[in-house]
Amino acid sequence: MGRADALSPRAPVTLAATLVTLAAATLVMASCSDAPARPQLLVTVRSDVVLPSQLDGDPLLSAAASIDRVRVEVFGGDGSPTATRDFVVSGSSSFPVSFGVEAPTGSSPLIRVTGFRAAWEHLGQDGAASIEPGVSLTRLAQKTIVGFDRIDVVLHGDCFGTPVDLTSATTCVDAARRAVPATTLDDPEPTVASWSGAREVACSAAGPSGTLCIPGGVSDIGDPALHIVDLVSDIIPNPPRAVLISPFYLDETEMTVPQLRSLFTAGKLPGVAPPVLSSIDVECNYTTTKGSAEKQAVRCVSYETALAACKARGGSLPTAAQWEHAARGRGRGYRYPWGNQEPTCCAAALASGSFGCNPKKGIGSYAVPGSCNGIADVSRDGVLDLAGGVREWVLDAAVPFDACIEDGLATDPTCAPEDRPRGSTKGGSTSTPLTAAEASLRRGRSSAMQDVGFRCAF
Repeated sequence: MGRADALSPRAPVTLAATLVTLAAATLVMASCSDAPARPQLLVTVRSDVVLPSQLDGDPLLSAAASIDRVRVEVFGGDGSPTATRDFVVSGSSSFPVSFGVEAPTGSSPLIRVTGFRAAWEHLGQDGAASIEPGVSLTRLAQKTIVGFDRIDVVLHGDCFGTPVDLTSATTCVDAARRAVPATTLDDPEPTVASWSGAREVACSAAGPSGTLCIPGGVSDIGDPALHIVDLVSDIIPNPPRAVLISPFYLDETEMTVPQLRSLFTAGKLPGVAPPVLSSIDVECNYTTTKGSAEKQAVRCVSYETALAACKARGGSLPTAAQWEHAARGRGRGYRYPWGNQEPTCCAAALASGSFGCNPKKGIGSYAVPGSCNGIADVSRDGVLDLAGGVREWVLDAAVPFDACIEDGLATDPTCAPEDRPRGSTKGGSTSTPLTAAEASLRRGRSSAMQDVGFRCAF
């Protein structure tokens, strides 16, 4: 077999063990002639995360813990890239991935291997494809080439979102080795989907009345479009990143007027200010006696009152990461609680007044999929009204995660720097237009506005 023509960058390959020679200037198929083997490394990429074909057969495996692409980049001695290629990964027929790196004897090319999902690749303003670093799985490898040699490069799930350093040639290998030399190549051979974070974790005990279990696992939170936002907007930049969430319980509904009233009546909120019914904020609905809003989510609640009410029940406000984990399908990355279908007026309590809808205000009023083209404001776990109703307080300050959470796979993160007041809001409300109801959005801290309420986590 003769030498093939040079292959274009990022051309997908679906063979289980494709040997590709990555020379200094070209990307070509290896030769099958009788000539002596040229000096090269045969690199095999393995991983302990999930392959796409495994997701259908095991509902407990997390989609956020999977990869469907492997990108290989080779850098020369001066640090400049010399070759790149993408491999499509679907299942055992296309993984592990093998390729050859050809270089002169005595050279030590730097090889960057990145596992990612195609959904997180996007085109920049220059038209070049890039991967969201917070949700990819990257590893550097380096070994001096002497004749023909082989190495294994393992992409370990513990390294999701942990960047490599090309300048110092350091890389994440596993949880215990977050920044070690790229020459660290003593990995044991892993089994796919064997990573502890790949499988969801159920709640281990019963939760309070009115709550639903949200199994723990890996989730992708944020959105590429939220790296930078309009400075006059209250939307907080929320670039994508992988997080590991422990199982927890979440209220099935937003807290209602009578539920909050009962806490005040029982004396469980001493010194806490109740929401005030205001002639200015006409949507404020809290009353000290039974009124017309008994089936509605309470509005005009301050962060302090909401937090105190949750603590009085033995819980707390959810973190932004917990809330998004629950609202986006627990690792499935949905844009909305029901999936990715764009909302309309019948989908959730959104877009009142000039926005064009006439939303119903009662909790759970949008729980029947058959009434709205098969979609409803119900999460994968049965949580109601996460897309609409009222905006909901979460614990985190109005600060981007990147400003207060270190790179890498963050476990149960909360963004609450001491110099910033805690509290921001997630979800849409009757005042939110249909075009701004995505679950990835988080808005800055506000006062007890007429469209702000809450639910509790345990």
